[in-house]
Amino acid sequence: MTIGDYLKTMTELAKKYRGQASDSIRRNQHMNDLGGECRLTQDEIDAILTDFINFVGVTNCCDYGLYTRDLAE
Repeated sequence: MTIGDYLKTMTELAKKYRGQASDSIRRNQHMNDLGGECRLTQDEIDAILTDFINFVGVTNCCDYGLYTRDLAE
């Protein structure tokens, strides 16, 4: 699997995850020290997911160029 394939897989998983991120964070409160409350907006969640995927790409010499709008497709 190439880094491009890996980033595409991460993007598809992020698309599935983004809508349930707040619930998942709340459900896993014992692991994230937020006290059971997720105060992140959907825009903030999308920004974090996008930035992380792009970070993984850059650290593997790949300028993936993912935008938050790409997660909504």
